[in-house]
Amino acid sequence: MLVSRLPADSALVEAQADDPDYAAWVAAQPSSGPGAPRLSEWSPPVELLAAIFDRLGDITSALAALGGVKPGRPQLWPRPLTEVDRARRQERVNKHLSLVAEVKSAQSTAEGD
Repeated sequence: MLVSRLPADSALVEAQADDPDYAAWVAAQPSSGPGAPRLSEWSPPVELLAAIFDRLGDITSALAALGGVKPGRPQLWPRPLTEVDRARRQERVNKHLSLVAEVKSAQSTAEGD
């Protein structure tokens, strides 16, 4: 539906957010957390802001560590996820599984000696 492609700062999105019926419907949906932004909304200024956000998280973690607190891993700003990204991830998983199978095969061969 094209309406769902409107930007977050559109008048329709604002009207939906202020509509009690729509708000009740959204609140009843299972929460999936924030997702990756659409590639069409990922501009160079947004990328720079995301990089700044990420570096501020690094700085906060470093300062916490200096204060004696064991910091958790800083949360990164979500990036767009494309089919190319998913294919590359799947290729890495396939290579890993292939290597694991090769190592297990070599181990069982060595144990049989």
